[in-house]
Amino acid sequence: DDLYREKLFSEFWNVDVEKLGRDLLDAGSGATYAHLCRIVMLNASPEKKNARVIVDKNPMYYYFLREIREIFPEAKFIHLVRDYRGNIASHKKVFLMKKVRDIAWKWLWVNREIEALKKNMPGSFFTLRYEDVVANPGEEMKKICGFLGVDYSAEMISDHTEKIYPAFRNKKDAPGFGGIHASLFGKMSPEIPDKWKKELSPGEILAAEKIDGDFGKKMYGYEPTIPPGENHSAPAGIFVRMKFFMVRTFTRIFVRNRLTSPAMRLLMRTLIRIYKS
Repeated sequence: DDLYREKLFSEFWNVDVEKLGRDLLDAGSGATYAHLCRIVMLNASPEKKNARVIVDKNPMYYYFLREIREIFPEAKFIHLVRDYRGNIASHKKVFLMKKVRDIAWKWLWVNREIEALKKNMPGSFFTLRYEDVVANPGEEMKKICGFLGVDYSAEMISDHTEKIYPAFRNKKDAPGFGGIHASLFGKMSPEIPDKWKKELSPGEILAAEKIDGDFGKKMYGYEPTIPPGENHSAPAGIFVRMKFFMVRTFTRIFVRNRLTSPAMRLLMRTLIRIYKS
């Protein structure tokens, strides 16, 4: 029952409740948490019961990379990074956090943490740039397959819109869901990576580059527009640091404890206030 308290699971996974219950009970008292997770994942795609690799994507995982590694020591992580300016433009359109400075610092801190973890987990991460995936999906997918140890198939880069889960497709126009996941229902376009140049003002681009410019260029090759010699290392104010710390802490508490009302409503209202502040 605890699984079905998670809205995304109950509404989109379309799992046979009775079969899942039987499979979990059949696993016995000696089953590890990792094994139980595998049972749940395979029940979501019963036609792939012999799958060798299970892939799950959720941006929120960056808050729990250490825990995931502890539970699944053999796990491999695909680190998909996007130009911070494109990330900011996209973030402003669909999420509650709207201030360029806040989003820029979030991008920096998240990627710094991932890069630090890579040093302690050699061979566990594969980093690729969103822009390269859009430009050369076949070549990038071959690299991913090599990293995961699976065979490449041209079907992997076929039109993904034909394979969207019906539960997702039915929610396309739903308030909230449709706005956040609108791009899921469209094809990749080579014009997308550079849309930030039109969607962000010169002042917003400058603010983003002063925060992310040095790191973005050094780690991922994103060239700033600020002339050489300009300051690319604007310090974060105390309030910005506190905001990110609180968002990360409250998110971890929320996910770890699967809080229900009224605690969940109170926590969510607090998070929304922080995001909008």
